[in-house]
Amino acid sequence: MALPKLSIPEYELELPSNKQKIKYRPFLVKEQKVLMIAQEGKDEKEIVEAIKQIIADCIISGNVDIETLPLFDIEFFFLQLRSKSIGEKIDLFFRHQKCPENNNEPAKNQTQIKVDLSKVKVVKDQKHNTKIKLTKDIGIIMKHPNIDLLNKFQGKSMTEMTTIFNLIGECIDQVYDAEETYNATDYTPKELEEFISNMTEEQFKKVQDFFDTMPKIKHNVKFKCVDCSFEDTLEVEGLQNFFI
Repeated sequence: MALPKLSIPEYELELPSNKQKIKYRPFLVKEQKVLMIAQEGKDEKEIVEAIKQIIADCIISGNVDIETLPLFDIEFFFLQLRSKSIGEKIDLFFRHQKCPENNNEPAKNQTQIKVDLSKVKVVKDQKHNTKIKLTKDIGIIMKHPNIDLLNKFQGKSMTEMTTIFNLIGECIDQVYDAEETYNATDYTPKELEEFISNMTEEQFKKVQDFFDTMPKIKHNVKFKCVDCSFEDTLEVEGLQNFFI
């Protein structure tokens, strides 16, 4: 005789990027094990792959391509998934960076901060735009980086021009002028790099603004230093700062 099957609750969320509604279930012990093994290995690429696998396994309905979802969608989805699977409250540990009890050096002891994941939102900058006008007739249409791009550039310095050019090239979706639209996939990385290299400083700044104003998960939490009782608000941003 077969053992009885455990009932699993279902939830619904709305993707921040396109308002698409997704039905999902919490991840199970077997999936939590996958994540824990990846975290124990401390290989960030393996952790990203584990997150992708868990999200894909937990989607019940909704035509979702994990590979193409913007990174902020993935981060938001995983936070909600984790909150329904393990609990909405998590503990973060922060060391006050200018503690007077330690000569304005980082505090000797860490302060425990409780975060309610249900209150974490994707913050959108009203100035953010995927369509960037470079000249009167020429412009580019950008796409948001996905989680695979995070993997690709993991460990690389984001201050090196080669890395920056490669990232921008990966995120250009189309180039347009007064007559035609050009799909970036039809051009080599070298051709895209040359196109970027020929921008003026002002044009390049517009492209950088695209990345600076991208939607991101962000949450403000209050803390009180356990050493000096200093009270302030800490801004937590990005999935890695919540768990990884």
